[in-house]
Amino acid sequence: MRPRRRLLAAGLGAALGLVLAGCATVPSIDHRQLALLEKGQSPDQVVAVLKQPPLAQRVLPPGLSGRRFSFMEYRVRTGDFVDVYFIAFERDRLVYWGYAMEFRRQPDRELADALGAAIGGAPAPAPALPPAPRG
Repeated sequence: MRPRRRLLAAGLGAALGLVLAGCATVPSIDHRQLALLEKGQSPDQVVAVLKQPPLAQRVLPPGLSGRRFSFMEYRVRTGDFVDVYFIAFERDRLVYWGYAMEFRRQPDRELADALGAAIGGAPAPAPALPPAPRG
């Protein structure tokens, strides 16, 4: 192998090592920790249960109905896969936790829209209505 190619291969190997090391150092939680969450917990209690602070926090102004939501963002590790996970509070009490897609599926439309606003997405789509009965 030529010296220039060896240097290039070594550089690429080092860069790949840094990328993989960076991925491994992302603070994350696992599903065993999530199983300890309970509705009604305060943000401080959630941090204590998960044993680490969130990667990000977002507090939204009250919506038209006056409801005020805040969100914590974590990374959840499942095997080799890491995904974004949100924990929602209303009036500083835990009300819901899950992946963004799960927020869109749950029945509280205002909560789903609040998460969309917190992460810069569009409001959740309206639930599908059953077909009208034919008469």
